[in-house]
Amino acid sequence: MPIHTAGAPSPELHALVARHLSNPLAAPQLPPVKRGDVSASEPYPVYVLTLEELEAAEETMAEKTPRVWRHLLVHQGSAVGEVDVTAEEAAPRVVAVHRGPRAPGTARALETAQQSSLLGASDFELRMVEAPAIYLVALWLHAPYDDVLIALDPDKSGLPLYEPTPLEQALPVLRRRAAQVRAAQAAAPGPSGA
Repeated sequence: MPIHTAGAPSPELHALVARHLSNPLAAPQLPPVKRGDVSASEPYPVYVLTLEELEAAEETMAEKTPRVWRHLLVHQGSAVGEVDVTAEEAAPRVVAVHRGPRAPGTARALETAQQSSLLGASDFELRMVEAPAIYLVALWLHAPYDDVLIALDPDKSGLPLYEPTPLEQALPVLRRRAAQVRAAQAAAPGPSGA
């Protein structure tokens, strides 16, 4: 099962990340490894969904544009962080460097995908989908007629962690979780009344 990255908006994203990683001011943002030993993966798009978008997720996901392009940072074969670059084609820039469970979780989810018999021989495009309101963090393997989500740490959406879940099975779980969050917000509005 081949997994590939879609064309990033600018072919210069990789060079931009390499320049950022070589900048001494980036050192505090990086994990405690020697900067010169860190490499960046090819970029993959990250899609962010709101509660409203989750309610119409299938249609919304098909039409959405990426929020950022993410590079996995690798040191001696292990994922140690991530770098996000804006999706603006005219002037891409580094907007975040992340450390934490999501980087090794992404690598683990990719390994799971490569070994899964559920995914068969389809050709998948690598994406990431996040919905902060329901704590969704998942690898999104996209094919024209076959979408699969693999939830990874720190996901709390209710999807099984590190198990490929077909999108049609994942959507009811995500919609239920979105409805629970919406009900909790309505039951206990904040000081602004929202």
